[in-house]
Amino acid sequence: MLIDKDGVLEISGVKSTHLANEFGTPLLVLDEVQIRENIKKLKSAFESVDYNNYEIAYASKAFLNTELCGILQSENVSLEVVSGGEFYIAFHNSFPANKIFFNGNSKTNEELVMVLENDVGHIIVDNEDEFRNIEKISKRLRKKTKIYFRVIPNITPDTHEYISTGQKNSKFGMPFDEILKLIKSIKNSENLEIKGIHAHIGSQINESGPDVELVKTFFDLLNKIREETGAVLPEIDIGGGFSVAHSTFEKAIDIQDAIKGVIQEVRFLSSKFHYPSPKIIVEPGRYIISRAGTTLSAQSREQKIKNMWLLMEAWLIILGLHCMVQNMRYLLQIDQNIQST
Repeated sequence: MLIDKDGVLEISGVKSTHLANEFGTPLLVLDEVQIRENIKKLKSAFESVDYNNYEIAYASKAFLNTELCGILQSENVSLEVVSGGEFYIAFHNSFPANKIFFNGNSKTNEELVMVLENDVGHIIVDNEDEFRNIEKISKRLRKKTKIYFRVIPNITPDTHEYISTGQKNSKFGMPFDEILKLIKSIKNSENLEIKGIHAHIGSQINESGPDVELVKTFFDLLNKIREETGAVLPEIDIGGGFSVAHSTFEKAIDIQDAIKGVIQEVRFLSSKFHYPSPKIIVEPGRYIISRAGTTLSAQSREQKIKNMWLLMEAWLIILGLHCMVQNMRYLLQIDQNIQST
């Protein structure tokens, strides 16, 4: 996005005023060029340090529609879903089920049946009750289900407490000892295949430190699993949470630096523990879509109460959460050339 010589916001060379006048407002505009560029940067971060055993699984909770499913497929990006609804959108847009990760801490039995009947590629197990349900349903459907265990890593990143999910009292995931117990209980299972371990420590993380700490935590657990069960798990999923700058007041992560730090730690610990270098899975959501999305909204009226208030068509639904979470400032590009609709 840029501001042209006339002061008009342009999105990949298209004037925002033209879009608003043609399609009406409020209007959500997605920039395909920017989406693909964001994906390219993430791939480059791995490949620039010669680590090709990786997978990008876009976090669909950030945004998902038909067109985006097609873009992700064409870029060979997998998908992480956290509800039956997100799986439905992907599946009915011909997204390959074997490239879908089903996540979330409150999966219903109906959702588990739906995704397993349609051969979902991976399920991230959040708790023991869910684990038992997956085991039963897989057996009934005669499926071999690939699973990952979500770990509580006891890491609190420097982000807002409402979007921190890796701390000791997190409602997402399981403690180490519980995971070990479950792995021991299904040795040689005909219906479950353990692929690896997973964690997501929070959102808007703008440095590599927390993810490097997560890798250390993962290897401690991987080594313990190997010692006590003999199992060598081939994959680790570090989640997403890579920060973007929504405004000039926020800091975006240096993705090259962040991924480099993770890979350096993986290589060091693989050598230290004589452990095969695992596949690294990341689950970026807003990193891919946020800066590629723009909401065009017309002013509906003005209200003068002490200060001048410009009342917009699309405000609470777009920024309501951010206003409740913390005091955030956003810059608005105002253009007088948008016709009211």
